[in-house]
Amino acid sequence: MGLKHSSAAITDTQSMPLPQMSAENTGNTTLTGVDRYRATVREYLSTAGLSGEVFGEADDAEGVAQAWFLQETGDQQTANLLANALVKTQGIDFVFAEMPEGRIFMLEKLAGQGAQGVLYRVLDTRNRANDVLAAKVLPVEGEDEQAQHQALMRLVREGKILETLTPTRVAPAARGMGKRSNDGKEEHYQLMEFVEGFRMDDLGHALAHVRQNSRGRTKIGAERAVARVLGQMLHTESTLGEKGITHRDIKPANMILKTEGEERGMLALIDFGLAVAAEGQPGQTRVTRTGVIAGTPAYMAPNAMEHGVRKGGSVLEADLFSIGVTAYEYLSGKSPIQEATLKSIFLHVAEWDGELPHLEDIEDRALRDVLRALLHKDETERGDPLSHLLALRKAGLVHWSKKQILGSKPLAMHMPEAAGSSLDATALAEFWAQKYTPPVISRRAFIGSAATATLLALEAKMGVVRNKIPPFFFFPIQDAKFL
Repeated sequence: MGLKHSSAAITDTQSMPLPQMSAENTGNTTLTGVDRYRATVREYLSTAGLSGEVFGEADDAEGVAQAWFLQETGDQQTANLLANALVKTQGIDFVFAEMPEGRIFMLEKLAGQGAQGVLYRVLDTRNRANDVLAAKVLPVEGEDEQAQHQALMRLVREGKILETLTPTRVAPAARGMGKRSNDGKEEHYQLMEFVEGFRMDDLGHALAHVRQNSRGRTKIGAERAVARVLGQMLHTESTLGEKGITHRDIKPANMILKTEGEERGMLALIDFGLAVAAEGQPGQTRVTRTGVIAGTPAYMAPNAMEHGVRKGGSVLEADLFSIGVTAYEYLSGKSPIQEATLKSIFLHVAEWDGELPHLEDIEDRALRDVLRALLHKDETERGDPLSHLLALRKAGLVHWSKKQILGSKPLAMHMPEAAGSSLDATALAEFWAQKYTPPVISRRAFIGSAATATLLALEAKMGVVRNKIPPFFFFPIQDAKFL
């Protein structure tokens, strides 16, 4: 990096505040963000009599930043991450928030934004925790104080719901709220765990592509992979139901498949900006105005579009419909609501009759039955998530035990042993399609299994003595998978 410094010199500056990156500090409004930052640091340390010893003749802005951040965080890897982020952000809004116990730095703005705020990936160096988190920031919307108050109430509600769900691991862990000054205006933000993994809209499209471009057993494998992802969604919805929470915006873009640590292969539901809790539960506060529809229209249940969530409680049936639409999309690559305008979407949902175009060729009847139930127009006919999950298990479409299904721990998909950074959504979808492809049953095994089933039926009906039947007739039919 070309840096010349002593550890003593760096230690001497630890009590100094981090310079803010503004052109005013340098007297030169033409400098870029990185150059402004470098000039500001140089000027500050020069005042402290440290410029020659710390920087020497270094001209590398990222190297200068690394030296400073190593002092700030005490960790070389974190210092490198921050220095790289400084170059990417060009110094704009880089110091996300500052407080007595430390600073939060902005690493990048995340793609898209939440239902009620703008999302960032940040690094929390307070007390040298050095945690990578997600931050949802409320934008300052004009001078409408009522709108600002309602937005803040939604953010507070979301924080309480995340706190409730944190022990369940089906949602990002809550890390508290805060506020910061941005261009003289006060902004509120919610900190939460940053979930590393695949966006399920990307993975869902990859699964649909594999299914549509495969034949025979591989196509069935792709369908069974979708059945397992559907099982994860149903299990997550069951957990939300136990906590009295309705998400109200379930869709592929609001789910992530985790790829790191002990929770690898588990599903996380994100963006609880529209979520509500049942009466008496944390986050029960109602903010949405009467007559205002909350959700993404193409994924909304007819009853949610007509009536919203019932006053005083949560309605998981609305979420179940959204789960059905999402699973349909993972199989077909498109939504069952194929309309060009918002008005036509509303009309289609209002006249919904549960049709499933493009999916009549699903091989497994149990999967078709669960989808039809989830997408039923009558909310009372959508069943409950665990019953559907157990039906998929009974049909052999999911691999989890009954104990796992009825347990509180999120269900995990199989993941490649050592894929590393080379694994993308298409590769994972193809891995699953092969992993869940049903085995080939030989003609001899099929005949033997059929004979065994016939003999067992006779035993049950006529009392045939089992130990008098030659043992070679018996085959492990409970493990057989037939095409």
